Amino acid sequence: MLVTEFEYVSYSGPSPFNKKKRIFFNIPAIPVELEYGSIVIPNLMVLVDTGSSRSVFSWDIGLNLGINIKKGDKCRFGGVGGKIPVWFHEIRMRIGSWDYKTDVGFVKRGKLPVIGLLGHEGFFERFDVKFMSNKQRLEISYNR
Repeated sequence: MLVTEFEYVSYSGPSPFNKKKRIFFNIPAIPVELEYGSIVIPNLMVLVDTGSSRSVFSWDIGLNLGINIKKGDKCRFGGVGGKIPVWFHEIRMRIGSWDYKTDVGFVKRGKLPVIGLLGHEGFFERFDVKFMSNKQRLEISYNR
């Protein structure tokens, strides 16, 4: 079985307690490539999020892929911050040497703190993931 290892990446963003203050930490993010039709976006650093039920990306990513986002399947996506509208479309995703089609959601600007989240549907259902926080690394292997 092929196992691929990724190092955590540095992230900075506003503090949830004081929006004027920036915080810095390392997150489990991996590079993915997204494809829709003939348009490909390579090397997006996307957060691996065990708390997300589905994989979602920012609105701008969908637009850059040429997707008419609002023609997708709309649903309300809930999390710690409440429920937000999300439109789902089938795209092709590549992670390392693995390539597959999956449905991902797109959310409006400002509703997602990162460029994308890899959640259970579309990611964890296909991969075994081992977090090694003490080493600031994660390993993934395809389980299908």
